[in-house]
Amino acid sequence: MPRPAALPEIALPAEPTEQSTATFLDEARAALRDRGTALIRRTGPRTGVPQAMLDALSSMSGASTARLADLLAAAAPPAPSHDQPSPGIPALPLHRDGALIGRPPSFIAFTATSVEPGTHDSALELVDTVAALPALSHDLRDLLDTHPLEYRVLDRRPFPHLPEGWFELPAYTSTPTGQALNIILPPAAPGPWQTRLRGLTDGDSAEALRRIDDELRRSPAYITHSWSAGDIILVDNSRVLHGLRATPAGSRARLARASS
Repeated sequence: MPRPAALPEIALPAEPTEQSTATFLDEARAALRDRGTALIRRTGPRTGVPQAMLDALSSMSGASTARLADLLAAAAPPAPSHDQPSPGIPALPLHRDGALIGRPPSFIAFTATSVEPGTHDSALELVDTVAALPALSHDLRDLLDTHPLEYRVLDRRPFPHLPEGWFELPAYTSTPTGQALNIILPPAAPGPWQTRLRGLTDGDSAEALRRIDDELRRSPAYITHSWSAGDIILVDNSRVLHGLRATPAGSRARLARASS
């Protein structure tokens, strides 16, 4: 299967009216249904647009569509200035957003509020697991079927509802388009959570998780997006895992996210 050249791209309406915005939303829904993602370029730094898009996609109400049309029609303010360079942000591994704490949103919107031209700083990594899962090696599928995924959150203070110690989460979730992976891969360096496959030695578990990560990244369903200012990427969190490449110290790349 050939690797997709890019994310499915949806054009903003040239003249944002309620009708043209409704058509735009229908196109975005179709992309999310078919591929689990959609890219919208050149939105400008309009406050509230990513959340308004998610609200309109989810509610399908005339009021939410009209609000999005008004925001798109408004003149974009000057881009925010990020004079303070980043102290450095480590890479985020492939994961299903919110699954670790039992609160996965349906959709996520990522946007670049500032970019570092010519770099892959904060690049977004995406893999549609509905498409990738059937190609996962049989022995890895067998491991996921026979050795439950377990997680441990090292600092539970922000999430006191989580169990102490290790707890199990299902490896799969059902979506309207098929079975998807429900997984939170471990960070490369010691981080705020740990992941393991129950019943395996630490070494065997780490090797299995490394192979899962490697096969997902080699899948035709895996895409990396390097940012341009004003990009918005919509993600169906039920089927698409996402990760972020590191932001080096001194970078001026900045991302924001919204969810619904």
